[in-house]
Amino acid sequence: SVESEWKVGSTWRMYADGSLMDSGEILESVSQKRRLVMSWLNEWKPEFKAEGNSRCVYEIEPTGASAKLTLTHSIERPDSKFIGAVSEGWPMVISNLKSLLETGDVALVYHRGPGD
Repeated sequence: SVESEWKVGSTWRMYADGSLMDSGEILESVSQKRRLVMSWLNEWKPEFKAEGNSRCVYEIEPTGASAKLTLTHSIERPDSKFIGAVSEGWPMVISNLKSLLETGDVALVYHRGPGD
């Protein structure tokens, strides 16, 4: 689950199995809900948390009867292990979002294992 007021300056927190996974701050929220920029800190894996905050940008662009979602997740650290990890996870998240919007159900479920 994710908790936030989704307003600029507010915090956000993501929980899984009751544990805090990620947190950050809403940095920018453009009217008509077409752009959201947030800082992102991994809270559960010490080596990722040590890298500090990353930046996640969601942009929605209308394209006729549908929409295009562009997601950019970056950090100002060369060879970031965190960005490497989320780069593998985001395709599943986006795929699930597509399935949810099209069918009302998610296709894939991720379960965090010990040591993940």
